[in-house]
Amino acid sequence: MRHDIKPQVEHLPLDQVNEAIERLRRGDVRYRFVLDQVS
Repeated sequence: MRHDIKPQVEHLPLDQVNEAIERLRRGDVRYRFVLDQVS
């Protein structure tokens, strides 16, 4: 049996790392963050 389950991912540019950390601390993240080094 195969399920169509996919993760929910939010991509952020690396220059927004401080915002990402603050959102993690506030519990404002419902899925994964991916910090993207390439713009």
